[in-house]
Amino acid sequence: MKVLVTGFEPFGGERVNPSSAVLPWLEAKFPQIHTRVFPVEFKRSWTELQIELERHKPSVVICLGEAGGRQNISLEHAALNWVDARIPDSSGQSPRDLKLLENGPNALFSTLPLRALENRVKALELPVEISYSAGTYVCNALFYRLLAALEGQNVQAGFIHLPYLPEQTLTKPGKPSLTLEHTVWALEEVVKTCLELG
Repeated sequence: MKVLVTGFEPFGGERVNPSSAVLPWLEAKFPQIHTRVFPVEFKRSWTELQIELERHKPSVVICLGEAGGRQNISLEHAALNWVDARIPDSSGQSPRDLKLLENGPNALFSTLPLRALENRVKALELPVEISYSAGTYVCNALFYRLLAALEGQNVQAGFIHLPYLPEQTLTKPGKPSLTLEHTVWALEEVVKTCLELG
């Protein structure tokens, strides 16, 4: 089984993004994994993901993003057919109050085995939860378009939000974080579980 795992570039003045920092470690652990880092841009992230889907034809697609301020690794359940960018993306685009797909359903749902993933990661005593809001920014947009494109296909696909890394919180007192080692450990369990249940 081929697995595609994607992350995002650092954004908003940050020097690191946990979603891209974990990728080399996952690639080293699993020979069947392909990884790709996207810009935090509505259009380019989806264009580049489409290229990767066509190139690799994966059986599992796990898109990763940063959710600064969250304490837990968030296994996203639902992608909304809605974009409301409070701040511009890296290309300067900030669409507000728009549908992603005019005739698409209001929400689409992850096809990853979320409850099994939650239980496996919890068994490692790592912070994890099933989340019901992926926001209305680039992460949600990519998540929704991915699910719409793969609808009806036998592909496990979903989105996972990651907490800040500790070095990101040095200037953000009180914000929770998770070490790179623990984040990688959790994601290794996620990939392993998807492969086992696929």
